[in-house]
Amino acid sequence: MVALVGLLRRLIFLLFLYAPAWARDLPPVLLLLNGTGSAGKSSIGRQLEKGLAHATFLSEEKLVLNAYLDILRQKGMRPHPPRTLAELMNYRASLPADVESSLRGEFRRRGQAFIQQDRRRQIELASRQGYDFIVLDNTLWKARQIEEWREQSKHYRAFHVVVYCPLSSLLEHVRARNRSPHSYEHRDLTLPLEMYFSMYLPTEARFVDRLEPEQLEHDLRACHTYQKSLKGQELDWRPYLRRAGKKIAPFFTYDLMVNTGASSTEACVAQIRAELSKRSWLPANSLRALPN
Repeated sequence: MVALVGLLRRLIFLLFLYAPAWARDLPPVLLLLNGTGSAGKSSIGRQLEKGLAHATFLSEEKLVLNAYLDILRQKGMRPHPPRTLAELMNYRASLPADVESSLRGEFRRRGQAFIQQDRRRQIELASRQGYDFIVLDNTLWKARQIEEWREQSKHYRAFHVVVYCPLSSLLEHVRARNRSPHSYEHRDLTLPLEMYFSMYLPTEARFVDRLEPEQLEHDLRACHTYQKSLKGQELDWRPYLRRAGKKIAPFFTYDLMVNTGASSTEACVAQIRAELSKRSWLPANSLRALPN
């Protein structure tokens, strides 16, 4: 009898959990925010989660936290797991140097594979729970990653937004992140620049920016100077000067581009909402007032 009651409770729970998805006629919108590191994707994602009804934001930060928690669980290192990245960083700071180094190496070896699996699992769960909008932030800067996105999104209403950030603005975004009291927010410029020049290739067609020679050299020198002040990995910036005078654009197709160097986060969110509305993907009850 007790087992039967438990089974009934579980069935009722699943009914309430998945009923919204069963009642929906169309698959949810899988909205990808793609751009270089520190371009402003997470800020836009958080605003979209607040500004769209029935939306969830599966941020890269959450996925990184989950990957570390999986490693900690398997190592039996943390009986009471951190709930946020800030808590995780504080916990890691309390570990002996050799233990923390081992943990970081373990994440490098298998963290990305876990994140990819966890992202797929969370997308599927959010769809079953009836969310109309599933927002992701990621950097797709290699052809293989673009193919993975196409495969991942083919069963949804996919909407691919490129969050573009000029080099001068990218530097300012990294500076702002490094002023945060939370060390997990901190970045250097090596990877963002590598991503930038891998994502945006020379073109004469539908270009998004032109790398004026004087401006490009000025921006790269400023990045080099700032990188030296961080006392981190040396920034080899001179090869990037070969792009001087070139028009650039993403090497892949996309649905919309927003420019965080020219527009505020709120304005970028408004652009995305307007484009969703044009596609009739924003019913009246899916709109909320933008947060102040």
